[in-house]
Amino acid sequence: MRAAAARLEPRDAGLLAAVPLWLWWAVWQGGSPVSVWAVGLVYLAVAGALLAALVPRPPLGRPALWALAAALGLLAWSCASIAWADDRGLAWIACARLGLVVAALALPLLWPPTRGGLILGVAALVGCALLGEATALIAARSDPTVLGDGRLTDPTGYANASAALLFMAALASLPLAVDARLARRARGLALGAAVALAGGALLAQSRASLGALAVALAALLALSARRGALALAAGVVALALAAIAGPLLDVRAAWLRDDDGGAVGGAILALLGAGAVVALAGIVLSRFDAPRSAPDGDARAASPRAPALRRPPPALIAAGCAALLAGALLAGGAGWLADRAHDIATPDYDRLEVSSTRFTGDLGSNRVDYWRVSLAVLGDAPLAGAGAAGFTDEYIRRRHTDKTPLYAHSIWMQTAADLGAVGLALLAGALAALAAAVLRTRSRIAPHDRLVQAAACAPLLYVVAHSSVDWVSHIPVVSVPAIGLAAAAAGLRAEAAPGQPAERTAPRPGPALAAALALVAGALLLAGPPYLSGRLQELAASELAKRPGDALAHLRSAQRVQPLGRAAAVQEGVYALELGDERRAAQAFRTALERDGRSWFAQLEMALLEARGDMRASALRRLALAGRLNPREPWIPRAQAALATRARTPDPLDVARAILSRPG
Repeated sequence: MRAAAARLEPRDAGLLAAVPLWLWWAVWQGGSPVSVWAVGLVYLAVAGALLAALVPRPPLGRPALWALAAALGLLAWSCASIAWADDRGLAWIACARLGLVVAALALPLLWPPTRGGLILGVAALVGCALLGEATALIAARSDPTVLGDGRLTDPTGYANASAALLFMAALASLPLAVDARLARRARGLALGAAVALAGGALLAQSRASLGALAVALAALLALSARRGALALAAGVVALALAAIAGPLLDVRAAWLRDDDGGAVGGAILALLGAGAVVALAGIVLSRFDAPRSAPDGDARAASPRAPALRRPPPALIAAGCAALLAGALLAGGAGWLADRAHDIATPDYDRLEVSSTRFTGDLGSNRVDYWRVSLAVLGDAPLAGAGAAGFTDEYIRRRHTDKTPLYAHSIWMQTAADLGAVGLALLAGALAALAAAVLRTRSRIAPHDRLVQAAACAPLLYVVAHSSVDWVSHIPVVSVPAIGLAAAAAGLRAEAAPGQPAERTAPRPGPALAAALALVAGALLLAGPPYLSGRLQELAASELAKRPGDALAHLRSAQRVQPLGRAAAVQEGVYALELGDERRAAQAFRTALERDGRSWFAQLEMALLEARGDMRASALRRLALAGRLNPREPWIPRAQAALATRARTPDPLDVARAILSRPG
């Protein structure tokens, strides 16, 4: 590892410049608050500006160019959708978050790292994930209530995303553990880290993560060299996890029993013990696995035109899969598949939440209804969709459940609902072009470099699989390292032989400076309003009890810096109700409706306030509109019944508290 670091070049900063963000987000809510990740977008823009002005870059290959063009096209289409989105402020935030991911893709794609830089990038992800896991476990050990429902929700704040972070880092560790060109201690530590990370992921008890892990591991084996050694390493990790499964699964069981008598401590000891034993075993076994070729610095060992490994024809693979499926159906698998389809479509969360382990529950969830609505929105607006972040309001209007999710729990369904077929094509095109760039690079690098490349691709393989059935890709500490490492893997180049000049393109001072300034200005425009508004809303929440006047002033400022969004105005309305100022509350809700007339919550609150002011006809019209926007909201028919019978109108503050206290 030290030898790799000694050969770092300035272009390695295209990947490694993002590492401080990974570290920050790994210990701070996964980077989820807008006031956190928006800083990351500006930071990456400044880093890109400095690279553009100072660091020569190699030419961009055609597949990599297509990937970057498709990603920029997706960002541009998302920004354009603000024009037709209902909540344009929320759409702006979604565009800025997408800009963060595009920036994380662009930098290592334009300035691809050396082998040493890529190894350090993978090691940095593993280290950040371990740090986040350790921080979360220490907090849970001292205060078991932070486990929420008995699962490890930190370091991201969302159990499924925490599982994603730890599993994708564990997968990235495996190729390093079998790379014979790394030091034996580094390989052993990588194998031990895989055990500790995968064990921590099991504490999150995410059902979707196991399926995503299987898919990503299969893809990783297909992409890697030394598949036998890699499969053996994965088997060792699986055996270690089986040995400590009892203490890990007992954490949730103990939480359900309301027993905090050391279950978390037992899990920590099991993880440390298993990780240490496997690491030592890996160091010992690596003595018998010497590299078969010359050191990295020897140009003969890393021919840029190394032959690609032979793969079976795609037609043969497809025929084999079809034969296996047909055999399963003939053997009676059709009934099993029908049962599983029924399970998925009919969730039983009450039973699941009281189960000692979620892994033994069925596959049921509300995702089927989320996806039904996504497809319905796509059918209504096939090209444009509902606009960035438009899924939430559309789901509330069309739902068959009582949930109010922010996301469609699938990156594909979310994109289809928000950005239509155009956005879906751009997303698929960007990922396909990135995959083509990785495969093209794989055919040109030495076999031993393919392990490093596979390690860098493993996180994105996992994230794509998991985010196809969940919303983990919206968590920055999950998506940003995954896309950055894969982009770096797409441009991996062997170090130049001694005396051989590196391939590069020198930046021209004038255009480079102009591009750098434009990049920073664009990032500030995209991230500035969401950051300032989000930060002011956070300050208002923290000061409401002590300085209510300042809290309301902060919310007014938030509305000025973000003139399109309704969130700060709605928050001001609720806070004004808390303070007993119904006049100011009505003014705030009216502002929210001027910005987005389809806000059912603001319509309901305005109707209740108007009813208390003897504006019965206007209140009934608002309630009728709110009912069309949210047909399953029980407070709306209650308010209508009260107005129809001239009974006591529900108190706006009581209604707001009841609605906002519901779990999403």
